[in-house]
Amino acid sequence: MIEVFGWAGVFAVGFVLGLLGGGGSILIVPVLVYLFGQTAQQSTGLSLFVVGLSSAIGLILSKEYKQVHWSSVIAFAIPSSIGAFLARQFLVPLTPDPILGISKDMFLLIAFALLMLIVGVKMILPSANATESEEKKN
Repeated sequence: MIEVFGWAGVFAVGFVLGLLGGGGSILIVPVLVYLFGQTAQQSTGLSLFVVGLSSAIGLILSKEYKQVHWSSVIAFAIPSSIGAFLARQFLVPLTPDPILGISKDMFLLIAFALLMLIVGVKMILPSANATESEEKKN
């Protein structure tokens, strides 16, 4: 029965990813951990694969509409792919277990939760540029 909620969570994350165009990787990690029973290390790697695959499909579909800025794709995709690969290959295995008295998986989930909170607050609060542009309008 829990798998039904897991698949509902996967589709909900996919829906959010489709609407917003990003953020799916950080949203899918709790679904994979708590509803599908994956470890945090497995779920972070799998979430990168899922979001990368959905981004590749979106790239292929938007190519027809000439909405792809190829120099930006290359500037972001290549370094981020190399960085993710190197981090997963070298940094994650070198991370000690436990960290600060908690397991490596729990530390990773806490880090993801803090990142989600920071990003959420940054999205809600007006940016300095938005405030300046509103002041110029008045």
